[in-house]
Amino acid sequence: MSEFIDNGRVLDVVAALLLLEGILLGLYRYRTGRGIEPLGLYLSLGAGAGLVLAARAIENQASWTWVAAALLLALLAHVGDLFRRWNA
Repeated sequence: MSEFIDNGRVLDVVAALLLLEGILLGLYRYRTGRGIEPLGLYLSLGAGAGLVLAARAIENQASWTWVAAALLLALLAHVGDLFRRWNA
């Protein structure tokens, strides 16, 4: 288990689960008309994906610009989600 976390594979699993969650929730919404609205879903998953991408960039010792770009993605998605909820 330690190696799984130390080599960063856990981040790949989290990213895959985020993608799977988006697909399944999107399909559920498409088929039933219920569930999370698409914009809310994309903003929520985008914030999480941005954080996972930033962590993966750090793990791979990528340039600070990649880390900053991923964190900016997470921030913009998070702020968008907050703004959407605030005005609801």
